Amino acid sequence: MLKIHNLTPDHFHPRYKLSSNKKATLFSDFCWRLGVAFSFDEESNLCEVELPFDDDQMELSCDILYDIDWDYLKKNTNKKLIITHRIICYNLSNYIKTLTQLIEKYELQDRVYWLTCNPYELNFYNGVTPKLLYLDSLTLAYCEAYVAYYSEISRRDDINSQEYSFEYVPSNREVTKYFISSTRSTKAHRLLSTYLIKDKIDSNKGIVTFHGIQDGKNQLEYLLSQKDRILSFGIDIDKLIDFKNFRGEVIDNVNRAFLVSYKDVFVKEVESTLINYVQESTSNSNEIFITEKIWQNYSMGRPFILNGCRGTLKYLSRYYGFKSFDSIFDESYDMMDNFIDRAYYGVEELIKFCNLPFEEAQAKVNSVQHILDHNKKVFNSIDHRKNLLRIFDAI
Repeated sequence: MLKIHNLTPDHFHPRYKLSSNKKATLFSDFCWRLGVAFSFDEESNLCEVELPFDDDQMELSCDILYDIDWDYLKKNTNKKLIITHRIICYNLSNYIKTLTQLIEKYELQDRVYWLTCNPYELNFYNGVTPKLLYLDSLTLAYCEAYVAYYSEISRRDDINSQEYSFEYVPSNREVTKYFISSTRSTKAHRLLSTYLIKDKIDSNKGIVTFHGIQDGKNQLEYLLSQKDRILSFGIDIDKLIDFKNFRGEVIDNVNRAFLVSYKDVFVKEVESTLINYVQESTSNSNEIFITEKIWQNYSMGRPFILNGCRGTLKYLSRYYGFKSFDSIFDESYDMMDNFIDRAYYGVEELIKFCNLPFEEAQAKVNSVQHILDHNKKVFNSIDHRKNLLRIFDAI
């Protein structure tokens, strides 16, 4: 049994409370999901602090680290601490200076660990304080989606409803469109790509869902920080900014994207298209962030073009063994440094695909069925339980 001493401050407000009648943490929730025996135990030498998740806390600075009970850890020299989090905004680069200072001040060398799902951080910070533990990106997304789903339905007293899973059951719906591009909240890279899609591709060729929900000022500023690069592509900046008010088709009005992913109403829309234009959550050059937006395509057996972080397709191939779709698309956009370039040239590949006669585009998709079958097999073979438990082998 895995035993954890939960040192998470009360005001950090854990998001989920399904795994225990006590305050839940990432480890308690994920163990609950994966069938790992777990208990909170103050006698355990392994401690956990989960950083805040709530939307109003996501912009907090590294000052939140001062709220951890460092005195307790210093006095109890047998205790080790793992700092966990479920959201990618906790980039270690923003916290490492303060965290290192605290570790040195309280003499906790070799006793503090930072849990990361970003493989780039392993390269950036290998061998420095704090020590790094890696949680497989797909395992984090898999567990997070499941726990969030049950947290949602439990609030509706509907815990006995059909189990959330990633098993795809085809309905053989007629394919009538080239693509689907689905997104809920506004991000700089999504705003640009959706603008280009709506500007350059006939609306009857694809399905473009939610856009412009939860507009963020910082995202617009992030986009305009690349104004010169945007102008170099002949894009009208004023029209692009105005496009933030665009609202696409609504398939299902739910609060969280991954609660939609396998709902019948959404799956049927996906099935009516040939490929997916994936609008991932982040797009930069210093992280890899994989969510249900990507792996849904593996479980459903679908080719996709990705609007996401630099090198994601390369990582998916090298780390997991997934095969890409370079026989259909020029995937060189994946390694372009600027998120503007990745979005622009990714959409260019979508434009080329949509300019094909429909029968030819469909034939191209059919020609990679062996790749789709391979990817689904790889996806289904991932041992999420093993991925979680191997974290503790390094402690």
